[in-house]
Amino acid sequence: MMDLFTFKIVHALLILLPVISGSILVDAYPRLSRVLRITGFTVPTILLLTTGYPMIDYQLALVLLTSVVAIGVSIHSEGYYKVIYGLSRYFQLVVDLVLATLLLLFSSSFLIELIIYWFFLDIIVAFIAITMEHGTENLPVASTYIAMCIAPSDIALLTMWAMLAVRYGLFNSLLTPLNTLPSERINLDLITSMIILFGFAVKLGQFPLHSWLPIVHGKAPSHISALLSGLIIKMGAYAFFLSSQMFTFNPIAFYVLLVQGLISTIYGSFGAIIQTNIKWILAYSSIGYGGIITTLYSTLMILGMNTLRPIIIAVIVFHALTKALAFTNTGLIYQISNTYDIYKLGYLYYVSREGALSAYVALLNMTGIPPSAGFIVKILLITISVLLSMENPLGLPLTVAIVLSAIFSIAYSAKFIGAYLSTLPQISPRAIPIPKMELAAELYMSFASLLAPAVLMMYMLNLFTYGQAVVAVTLPIYIASLVTSIIVFTHILREPRMPEDIKYWLSGVDG
Repeated sequence: MMDLFTFKIVHALLILLPVISGSILVDAYPRLSRVLRITGFTVPTILLLTTGYPMIDYQLALVLLTSVVAIGVSIHSEGYYKVIYGLSRYFQLVVDLVLATLLLLFSSSFLIELIIYWFFLDIIVAFIAITMEHGTENLPVASTYIAMCIAPSDIALLTMWAMLAVRYGLFNSLLTPLNTLPSERINLDLITSMIILFGFAVKLGQFPLHSWLPIVHGKAPSHISALLSGLIIKMGAYAFFLSSQMFTFNPIAFYVLLVQGLISTIYGSFGAIIQTNIKWILAYSSIGYGGIITTLYSTLMILGMNTLRPIIIAVIVFHALTKALAFTNTGLIYQISNTYDIYKLGYLYYVSREGALSAYVALLNMTGIPPSAGFIVKILLITISVLLSMENPLGLPLTVAIVLSAIFSIAYSAKFIGAYLSTLPQISPRAIPIPKMELAAELYMSFASLLAPAVLMMYMLNLFTYGQAVVAVTLPIYIASLVTSIIVFTHILREPRMPEDIKYWLSGVDG
């Protein structure tokens, strides 16, 4: 036990020291800062993987995801804030501290770690991150986040601790291992089951307390929105898996959770279509995908269908990469145009070719077009829902929700990419340079999301019952579309940056 405690202390220091140091040095020594931050986000994760540190599948996926996303969001925020405010140290420290805490939370070994990191993350996001750009103007947004997200999820976490304390004692419960399966589960009554599952569903932005997502995502800084949608709401999915390995819930609670998930899937996906603010489009989309995760999880627990477990993890991976990329891209959009209103945009392809390509990759993911991770995930979702509907009545509403979500995603994704391609300028863009590191960070996250399908296919090949059949069908399509995309993207990037007539028109100079 002492060896594990020592390892965890070393692991935490390897994350916090370089990340915090790099954030503080970002303005004075930017290159050293980047090296330190990337080291803090990657080396500890490599240490976990190479030392035989025990991690369950969902924990491993979330740790790796956070490491990948952290590099892109951290580098992107550095360039963004240097342009907008001239200095980025304060903002960088907040963003990187959230990322470091997420890494520590998802790699927790004991309940006491989870509680400490969970509450610390809630505090820094609610009281610092959400208000760091607009100050007191965003206090109502922070209050919404506290009341509609933090309070229910924290009550669920404390209830979970209380149930463990009843069984093992107050202090012994804090040492409950999180990354090994317990010998027996604790039986819970209906009320306790509802409190825990409902609270963690709220973290995922589920009906009926779903409205915190568009409110907070819409007003929070874009990089914080990227972390909220890409990673922080996944704490709800993490807690679903974690609590179900510790407790035996009352079965009725899972049927309630299933209804929450189905409503959220359809409502969130449809709600995204009617939005005019890009961040609201992405926020409602996150409600929909949170609904898919919730629906799959509740179905898994009701039917004991373990085939759904790797698919849930695949959805988590796909959604985290997609939303991290999409929300950082909205930061680039605002930096150029000073608006999120899609009806005032449409011309940004002529301003930032790299930004347009990043948005296009996000579009591929959201609509499920190869070679994106969304392509693999939507094939899996439709396949498993149809197969399930042939065996159990629960499969029918699941199939309907997933199909509707896929159809609606085409409409709202078209709105998202419309910011770059729909029209020529209606307003003149601000003459603000886009740092190379910012564009490089978006291309890095785009590349990561295009490589994710290969990892997901390898994962499904071993764990999914129909994995071999799915891989046999999708692998040739993936390879062909990936090669084609690389050729097309390279060609686009080599084209002249902007036609002369468009350049003059954008600048407001008459020809």
